[in-house]
Amino acid sequence: MKTLRKISLLLVGLTLSILSFAQPPHEGGRHEHNKERQEKFKALKVEYITTQLDLTPEEAQQFWPVYNEFEEKLHSLEKTRRKTLRANEGKELTNQQVDDLIQMNFNTDQKILDLRKEYDVKFRKVLSIQKVGKLYKAEKDFRHELLRKMKRGGGPPH
Repeated sequence: MKTLRKISLLLVGLTLSILSFAQPPHEGGRHEHNKERQEKFKALKVEYITTQLDLTPEEAQQFWPVYNEFEEKLHSLEKTRRKTLRANEGKELTNQQVDDLIQMNFNTDQKILDLRKEYDVKFRKVLSIQKVGKLYKAEKDFRHELLRKMKRGGGPPH
């Protein structure tokens, strides 16, 4: 079983390497390219988490809809935060505006924490506590691997 896991991890690593050198599409514009990159990123993350948690087909069938719902809500919160911060980039802000942005960040962080707690309960309904623990580790490890790859110049998956 450990050999299978090592092979799976090697395949994920190779896939990340190959995708990092892939050429972006020449047609369709930036939006289409970003969407394609997000889909590839998501596929790699699904493969990585599935492997790390050693999900059975039944577990995967129950887990992924819940996890995808969680990811959509998390993405929505982060997108709103980024949009607000970008709208204020380069502007000369008053003390009140700066304070409002700080409070908005704290509020978003709290909403994300609340969302994580809400979905922790949902994950425990479809996975064992051991696999929920592995999920959190796998998410962290996947992010670290991606950041490490980007620092080495590979960039995010294309």
